[in-house]
Amino acid sequence: MKRVGIGTVIFSVMLLTAATIAFAAKFEIGLAGAGPASLAYTLAAGVAENTNTKTKLLRITAETSAGFVENIRLVGRGESHLAFTGGIQIFQAFRGLGPYKGESPYKDLRGVAVTHGTNVSWNAREGINSVPELAGKTVSIGPPGSAIADLGLLILDAYEVRSKVKILRLSYEESSRAFVDGQVDAFMGGPAPYPAVMQAGAQKKINILPLDMERLKKIQKLAPVFLDTIPAGAYDWLKKDVPVLGYLGYIVAHKGVPEEAVHELLKVNLSPEGVTYLKRNHRLWNMWNTKTYIEEKGAFALEGLKLHPGAVRYWKEKGVSIPSALLP
Repeated sequence: MKRVGIGTVIFSVMLLTAATIAFAAKFEIGLAGAGPASLAYTLAAGVAENTNTKTKLLRITAETSAGFVENIRLVGRGESHLAFTGGIQIFQAFRGLGPYKGESPYKDLRGVAVTHGTNVSWNAREGINSVPELAGKTVSIGPPGSAIADLGLLILDAYEVRSKVKILRLSYEESSRAFVDGQVDAFMGGPAPYPAVMQAGAQKKINILPLDMERLKKIQKLAPVFLDTIPAGAYDWLKKDVPVLGYLGYIVAHKGVPEEAVHELLKVNLSPEGVTYLKRNHRLWNMWNTKTYIEEKGAFALEGLKLHPGAVRYWKEKGVSIPSALLP
């Protein structure tokens, strides 16, 4: 099905028994995730399937992309209507930092929802127990444009070892294989239990490298991140909790996406039936609680992101107290 441009409404009119009945507008919306086998694409596909089976007003197409970093550009340029991305990417895009250095600020982004809290970690071979010990080693940060790769570099910078390691940008599956084969000494992984880490850990001993508070504070000057924990038992071989870097995942929209479309997206997917479906799609949906993130964690405000009018309407209907700074 051909995707329509932002703000374009498709509506059909049928003639029945001499009376013309205009059916409700049907919005065709693209939702960018990441690569075909990625977590973000899995989440996008779940939202698309759930939406498309629950409403005739809105049709979602899950789109592949280069990842969270590129998704900001896709939505900012109007090439995708909505996208999954991370708080760090929003923060950097608004300020011309990191991968967006030299680019015009992406001021047409609007917030829709906080989808989940998640984490990333450096996973190293036996004998490497801290990030500084990566000096002189070969590491894979993940594919270009991914949030995990971006955060991996921030961790290396916080420990001042980026210039001391050989950095590869392999896919997560390739990183796992290279680790098992001894071609890399460490690789970045996403929220535990992360498939690439599980695959490597089934064949070779892994040490998840801890993040300390001093380095966390350095990273927090550059991005809205927090200290998270991979709990003991997250992997069969993990015997104790490990402090790692955490961040929030978001759905963002271009400001030109119709209010009704965003409102319908939230209404359908956050209904009791919608939430039940999404939780079956992926365990991260268990953490979908935008109300708490807005009221208690400062979500959106931390990044400087205003809400989309459709999101404002939905969250107000649900009794969420929305700070004035988030209003479009």
